[in-house]
Amino acid sequence: MNKKILMIIGGILIIIIAVVGVLLFLNSKNKSTAVNANTPIATDNTNTNTNTSTTPDPTNPVTTPVGGILASDKIKKLSDSSVVAPILSVDEKAVWFFTNDGHLYKVNLSTGLKQESLLPEKLTVSNAIWPQLGNDFIVVSGSGSAKTFSYYNSDLANTAGQKFGTFPANVHEIDYLQDGKHIAYNWVNGATSTLAIANFDLANYENIVTLPAPDLNIKMSPNGNRALLYNETNSGDGNLYYVSFKTKKLITLHTSMDNAAIWSGDGIKFLYNRDSGDGTKNTKLWLGDSDTATNKEIALNGSVSKATFDKSGNFVFVAVSNGDSDDIWKVDTKTLAKTKVFSGTDSGTIKINATNLFVSADDATLYFKNDDGYLYSVPIK
Repeated sequence: MNKKILMIIGGILIIIIAVVGVLLFLNSKNKSTAVNANTPIATDNTNTNTNTSTTPDPTNPVTTPVGGILASDKIKKLSDSSVVAPILSVDEKAVWFFTNDGHLYKVNLSTGLKQESLLPEKLTVSNAIWPQLGNDFIVVSGSGSAKTFSYYNSDLANTAGQKFGTFPANVHEIDYLQDGKHIAYNWVNGATSTLAIANFDLANYENIVTLPAPDLNIKMSPNGNRALLYNETNSGDGNLYYVSFKTKKLITLHTSMDNAAIWSGDGIKFLYNRDSGDGTKNTKLWLGDSDTATNKEIALNGSVSKATFDKSGNFVFVAVSNGDSDDIWKVDTKTLAKTKVFSGTDSGTIKINATNLFVSADDATLYFKNDDGYLYSVPIK
């Protein structure tokens, strides 16, 4: 009898010990998977920018938080890596950009979450060309005469085995026309260079005019019927070319120290470094009007690469060095009145040397790539 009682008690003790062990194991597992207060738990696995231009649908997106307010509460860092060809989405809820090794990312401006759009293949990216409309884009690899251009066709996004389309070596420079499905390009055949327009696959082409050089960068007007062209590799050769697709004539505009030019949103005005004709070289910026064939000096010295128009074309914004950091100036394109809308001294420890500028539709925020490679924004209203 005593032996049976002892065996029963022993069995009960074994069961109790087993139960306690299981409870301790479960408790320790819950502790190890608990979310720390500093761990971000929000994710954004949806492509909220369904109506944006230049955005292929992401597959299995990966999201991570990036950026944030810096030492100065007036400058915000928006990327955690160096960016290539950043652009604001059409709905202005996000910024898209490439990295040099071929990744395409979207950063949500409200949450700071970064989401990758998976592309059909990885390319080395030195620049990208975005259309005004649609979800296509062109990736530029290399530089100078060694540039290659690869296009993404969003209509084939879900096609098995899809890869980037490539242009033949005869194509030296490209830009999109207004509809985002046609392109203007520099076709080089031996010693002859021709500006032509065609479908993105070069079908149904039309020659516009013979060009004086094989590697002229093309900047299409947003209204689609005119273009500016310049030599990017020899930026001081003193020539900017204007072409009307109606007249098919090439007009030379003489520049001072920089050939580059940018169009306003209305497709009529453009900013460039005009040769004032007094025999001196300078960095004065001028506002050209392609309808009236007139020019107005905006009373700022700077670089076209450090300027942008707003969407309306009513204002142009220019980053001008104050000797230590860039100030941001706003110029009324009608009255030429200028206002400093951001002081470089307000950027804290970040020294601003801005390129790739673009502004929000309400002209309240300026976005730019700094010389450290990262993307930033500052308030300008």
